[in-house]
Amino acid sequence: MTLGISDAVQLAAREQNGGRSDIAEKIYKQVLQADPNNGDALHLLGLMEIDNTRYQNAESLLKRAVQHYPEVAGYQISHCLALALIGRENDALGKLGALLAKEPGDERARQVLGRVLRCGPEMTTMLRPSPPREPVLSSPAPAPDQTLIVGMAGGYSPDQLMPFVASLRRHYQGPVHLFTDGADDVTELFDQHAIAWTHVASPPVDFATFRWKLAAEFLDGVPDDTWVYLVDVGDVVFQGDPFAFSVDGEWAAFLEDTSMTIGACPWNREWMLVNFGHAMLATLTDRTISCCGTIAGRCAKLREYLAQFCVLAGTVPIAPKIGLDQAIHNILIYHGMVPGGSLISNGWPVATVQHMPEDSIGVTSDGTITLADGRIPAVVHQYNRRANMISAVMERYRRPDSAG
Repeated sequence: MTLGISDAVQLAAREQNGGRSDIAEKIYKQVLQADPNNGDALHLLGLMEIDNTRYQNAESLLKRAVQHYPEVAGYQISHCLALALIGRENDALGKLGALLAKEPGDERARQVLGRVLRCGPEMTTMLRPSPPREPVLSSPAPAPDQTLIVGMAGGYSPDQLMPFVASLRRHYQGPVHLFTDGADDVTELFDQHAIAWTHVASPPVDFATFRWKLAAEFLDGVPDDTWVYLVDVGDVVFQGDPFAFSVDGEWAAFLEDTSMTIGACPWNREWMLVNFGHAMLATLTDRTISCCGTIAGRCAKLREYLAQFCVLAGTVPIAPKIGLDQAIHNILIYHGMVPGGSLISNGWPVATVQHMPEDSIGVTSDGTITLADGRIPAVVHQYNRRANMISAVMERYRRPDSAG
């Protein structure tokens, strides 16, 4: 070559930008003959191969660029796109999520992530969910000082919060931190039950999405090994120590009843479709719903979960709506974007009751919610979807000064 390596790469880039890809390709290949590990040549030739739909060649070239220059985010982002185009979308999701967790403002990474998530027309295959890890449950609970419960209590009155607060303190004496926009009577209730709280102004988006951003900031100051429960407040009641189980992994998500899938549930179907499109819905349509209202794990791992959540939320081109958190949660767990997790079948330790058959769960005369086999779930979620459970729970945990 008569030109220097750097000048040759710049010349090829100008030819490429001018639509003269045949000339640019020849120059890039000449550069790589002289300097096989030239990062810019590998990268730009890889992008040209993507434009020419030679995706395998592109992935090979871009992989080499990343191997030799792992610190260059642009090479990694382009490699992720190539991975998705050859059918390795899950690998692309994981790598992009890790990149954006470090640099959440990287606009190109967000664009590529959105393209992968929504399976644009150039994608040859759709995202394939990773197989879930089967949980191994046991009963010992960690010491209370090694645990923490975090939740969003916005928009509730003291009467509505009483079942959560009173049932929790009946079975768990460890630290709790709730976010609330409530008045003095709400914070007084928390103080009476030794529950720490942070007052937040009503957010411009729904609390369901806003809570994860608050939780992500809060958990930055919590030790890595603390076992944390991220939990709904308005529809959860406790019947045992919520931490009296362990799993084969560092964190756990809890499934709903197997009779209802994401595609069959009108709400979950709509949330996935509106936010992530038909292709993503198609990949998850037959999967059992997991509700994001109960998530447990080591603090370090839940920080990773929350970082990935915020990354995906940032790719949505419309204003956040109710249900976005649910759609993102199921994408995260089924595409393995937060490694080391387990999916726990419905019933114990958590019973998410909305879709459970009538003969699989009931209420005893003293208001205890039990499974058909006699087991008592430590956590009952979505009890407010069933009239008999609402009346039993509200009666059992009525505030002493309430009327009636």
